[in-house]
Amino acid sequence: MHICFWKKGFLVSERSTDEEDLGFMQRSRKHGLDEYLRMQRRKHGLNEYFTKDRNNKDGFDEEEEEEEEEEEDHYHKPHDAATTYIALLKACVPKKKLEKCKRLHVEIARNELRQKNTCVGSTLVNVYAKCGALSKARDVFDQICVKDVVSWTALISGYAKQGQGNEALHCFDMMVRDGISPNSVTFLSILKACGSIGSLEKGEEMHGHVIKEGLLGKDILLGSAVVDMYTKCGAMSKAQEVFDQLPIQDVVCWNALISGYAQHGPGEKALSCLDRMQRQGVSTDVVTFVCILKACCSIQAFEKGKEIHAEILKEGFLEKHVLVNMYTICTSEYVY
Repeated sequence: MHICFWKKGFLVSERSTDEEDLGFMQRSRKHGLDEYLRMQRRKHGLNEYFTKDRNNKDGFDEEEEEEEEEEEDHYHKPHDAATTYIALLKACVPKKKLEKCKRLHVEIARNELRQKNTCVGSTLVNVYAKCGALSKARDVFDQICVKDVVSWTALISGYAKQGQGNEALHCFDMMVRDGISPNSVTFLSILKACGSIGSLEKGEEMHGHVIKEGLLGKDILLGSAVVDMYTKCGAMSKAQEVFDQLPIQDVVCWNALISGYAQHGPGEKALSCLDRMQRQGVSTDVVTFVCILKACCSIQAFEKGKEIHAEILKEGFLEKHVLVNMYTICTSEYVY
């Protein structure tokens, strides 16, 4: 988010962040919140960012972009003050500026914006979670009077990304019991949680919900997430079955499958997937090569590993640690 603001010229300089925001809070008390927020929006172009210009997506993570689009679809146009605070909160995420987030939280509470605009509360939960402050995220969440799918998903996503899969699943169950229907971002997070703790049974249940909602063929990220969940649970036949049914198989989806075969075997299938992927014209990335090198390690495919090494050099990638590991394992039988 911060990168996108900088590219658009919304931030004057890196040093203008904490000091200006602190000054913003102090001057808002003196001159009145609404007047000062109008000045801030003109200065940083934040209104244009939220209401008009979403065409340039440089710097956005695909999953987080989908999460933000879900928020915008769910809520009406925010109150002006809320718009600015939401932008300032989201700018805390890339560099994990937790103290800055806490200061903004104080101002939000003082102006009672969380009560006036539910999106502010959900954004606070989301930002605290992404900054690693899950206890603060939970505190804010518990204080939200009306919990909707966005606030629930923000909390679930935070637990999933911090490796607390069981807590994410517990929150999902509570959300459903409260009569809140999950959206595609919720499923992305809960599938990640299932994979992180190896909960195949719960993962299959989530897969069934995704199919029932008709989301699997519509959302390429969800398709990759289902494949990734099955590979992390070691269910490679299910992962392959889902993969083969996907209408679009992009590099993320291929990487999930290749990673699964590299980790759980057989390693030869990982190499076979790479060949198919390249024949279909899907571009490889550094993740693909890391997974393939691990597969070469597992089956001691020394010659294939050298071919991959050459491709890595050609593409400008160089994963030194994995390459050394591959060469060490493949040559060990000759050394000892």
